[in-house]
Amino acid sequence: MKNFTISREPVSATQFNDLCESVGWNSVAEKHFHQAIDHSIACVSAFVGTDVVGFGRLVGDIGMCLYIQDLIVIPEYQDKGIGSSMARELHQIASGLNDRRPVIGLIADEKVVGFYEALGYSESNPNCRFLKTAV
Repeated sequence: MKNFTISREPVSATQFNDLCESVGWNSVAEKHFHQAIDHSIACVSAFVGTDVVGFGRLVGDIGMCLYIQDLIVIPEYQDKGIGSSMARELHQIASGLNDRRPVIGLIADEKVVGFYEALGYSESNPNCRFLKTAV
């Protein structure tokens, strides 16, 4: 399938929450979405015609740490090259940043590890765990 386009523009908060709902993620408040977008290095959105079918962000401090965040493709458009095209677009943006460590990290659900491995990602340390706390 190549009848999709990738844009370097963010989606709206409503569109983002629709994408989240399609994959079983929690929605976010519009205010928090806009804060996240304002502090992202880059955003990419995927469209089939005028329909939003995917989204992703590049976040980090630019100098040392870069991460792919919120890479979402609605289920009916998964496995059609859209997610990998968005990831490659984010990689291209990252490669254009000067004086940085040449690594992008991410946190992946077990179900999509193979997707990221196909893009060249590998487990950095099997003894490390992602930990979080509410603040």
